[in-house]
Amino acid sequence: MTSLADLALTGRPLDIPVIDSHGHVGPARGIDRHTSPDDLVRLMDRLGVERTVVSGLMFATGVRIESMNDWVQECLEAHPDRFLGYCYINPNFADSIDQEIERSFEHPGFAGFKLHVSWNGVPYDSDRYAPVYEYAAARRLPILAHTWGDESVRSLARMARQYPAISFLAGHSGAGDLEINLDEARRTPNLFLELTYSGGTPAQVARMVGEVGSERIVWGSDTILFAASHQIGKVVFADISEAEKAQILGGNAERIFGLE
Repeated sequence: MTSLADLALTGRPLDIPVIDSHGHVGPARGIDRHTSPDDLVRLMDRLGVERTVVSGLMFATGVRIESMNDWVQECLEAHPDRFLGYCYINPNFADSIDQEIERSFEHPGFAGFKLHVSWNGVPYDSDRYAPVYEYAAARRLPILAHTWGDESVRSLARMARQYPAISFLAGHSGAGDLEINLDEARRTPNLFLELTYSGGTPAQVARMVGEVGSERIVWGSDTILFAASHQIGKVVFADISEAEKAQILGGNAERIFGLE
């Protein structure tokens, strides 16, 4: 069997199920590549990515959260077999949260929530997120949360322990203090470390596996912001087993998103 590293080195798609848990769609402001749903599918095909879970691009929208979820819906309708969607919610607009949740999940393909503390300024353990957490817990929907920093990881982990039925994905794990990510993951069985981070390395991935196990790590690319090939490379070239690579690149996400 050809190794995943050999496939990557020769430019061939990976021959295992690969699920990208962290992608974006929307207007390409400042992005120097094509970003339509069809273009994203062509990129996925080159790498061997079966599905990408997408949310709208925050910096392209201003404050209108409906636009972000509309872009996701368009992506789901264009390629329902290749994309899943996150419903983006901003807790600063409390009067519209319930309506936007119901509006989004009326459409097939929405499979979780995306939260972003850096854009809305509300800590993850605030009561303002309660409608999201209650809805997700009742339906066992995952939540991907931006955690580019330390206190955001701590507050997300506190909510993960409060809502054990939800799989919480700590986005950009390692972008702050890696020790905090590892400590919270060890104490919180439903907190997963999501690997999207431009400074991440194969050595960092190997350390995460050694500390918390491959079953607690999920792969994401941050397409269209980051180069997906670089993000996938730090997993396939990590000093871990082929089975552990497969679990990180797709197996865990298949379980979390109900794709098994």
